[in-house]
Amino acid sequence: MQGPDGQADKVNLRLQSPLGFFGAGLVVLLVIAFLFALHTRYTEATIRRNNSRVHADLRAFATALESYYVDCSQYPVMTMQRNLGYGTQRLPKDIPVSRTFRLDIDMRAMTLTTPIAYLVSYPHDPFATYRGTTYSYFNDRSGWILGSWGPDRDQATGGDLQWQRGEQDTTLYNKSENPNHEEWVLDRTPQRFRNYFENRLPGQGVANVYNSWESQPSELLLGGDHAQYGEGAFTFDPTNGLRSQGDIWRVKN
Repeated sequence: MQGPDGQADKVNLRLQSPLGFFGAGLVVLLVIAFLFALHTRYTEATIRRNNSRVHADLRAFATALESYYVDCSQYPVMTMQRNLGYGTQRLPKDIPVSRTFRLDIDMRAMTLTTPIAYLVSYPHDPFATYRGTTYSYFNDRSGWILGSWGPDRDQATGGDLQWQRGEQDTTLYNKSENPNHEEWVLDRTPQRFRNYFENRLPGQGVANVYNSWESQPSELLLGGDHAQYGEGAFTFDPTNGLRSQGDIWRVKN
């Protein structure tokens, strides 16, 4: 319908012109770009916040582990059994169970929280894919390494340090004689440790990357790219990008 001054026709012409469509499309693109930038900035801020939280949690763990060692002359027990690890009972069956802190039979954390509270509770890894999972933990005769999955969130594949590998290497472990649990016990003989690490093979997980007989953090652990193993970086480095490969770890040093 046209008014006395022909305004309706002028509006229709503007909407039907290529310039009108281009202007509307440009507005849509600008809105999408703004929302994408806003989402990216929020995601990066979340990663930075979680990264800071992980480092704070690992510092608290380090203090607790050393206090435990002073009292008990050994470090807390680690396990890879799904029904004995902290937070591992709820993991899907197809997800590998990484080394972590062991619970007792009726599922009370018996190492760092009870009967002496070296920690009030086990903090959850903010980069874990599955809620309720605490940090990974490996120890040998006189040292330990703690780890987070990092921003690449690769819990489903065992992490860049492959926390689930190598736990039953017969050169370092003996089968437990406990009839109630099929598990492997670390052989603490110094010579057996030396033989193992002198002949270790690449790509077999954290037990082949960390050991307390070497100065820590070792060159291998810090090496970043270990493409010769067919995997990515061991260590997360934010200068490579906030979503780059690598686990966030802390070692006894």
